[in-house]
Amino acid sequence: MLREVVRSVSVLAVLIFLISPVQSKPYQPADINELVKMFSEICLDSFPNSDRINSSLSRMSSIKMPPSEVQRYLKTDPGQGWYVKNRSTLYAVTIEEPPYHTCAIRRMTSVGPNAAGVSSAVHLIKSYATKIGGSTQAIPHKEVQGLAGLDIAYSGIGIFANGKLSDVFAIITTNYHGRISEPWVTAETVGERVEIRLTRTVKDR
Repeated sequence: MLREVVRSVSVLAVLIFLISPVQSKPYQPADINELVKMFSEICLDSFPNSDRINSSLSRMSSIKMPPSEVQRYLKTDPGQGWYVKNRSTLYAVTIEEPPYHTCAIRRMTSVGPNAAGVSSAVHLIKSYATKIGGSTQAIPHKEVQGLAGLDIAYSGIGIFANGKLSDVFAIITTNYHGRISEPWVTAETVGERVEIRLTRTVKDR
């Protein structure tokens, strides 16, 4: 009984957080430089250290997802997630536990890969490879059609250090063609509704 009460309170807290007013502003094409900055702090500088991840998310006034929301993104894989919302944009942060030890941050946009800042994500990944003395290998671009007619595009970069694969980065876009549900309905008000997701998977750690 107590577990059900705690779960209900958790879900209610997330709902209140997500429906709180977002400041309206004139429409402008999405700029994902903020997403790249968050990815750098959480998924590069903090992940996979749990204490550092929690510290970064605390500074961002995040709210933890209930298990049902985590399943929405990770399906049956173990992990946890948080929502982060600023004055105009909602972000979902997920940490997937091994064997697919992955940090991911996503947001909705109206233009997808044409959003300003995508190139800065690639630059960030290559700079990280240089920092650890590694080399990069591009993962071929791939496009597939998902369930309900969703168009998914994937590009990735593998990082090799000390003679073995160290990290795998990906930039994934999912075009919902306007068919999205809460909590993303108010995240972007016009356009195709294209999710941009940045991920980092660490190998053997």
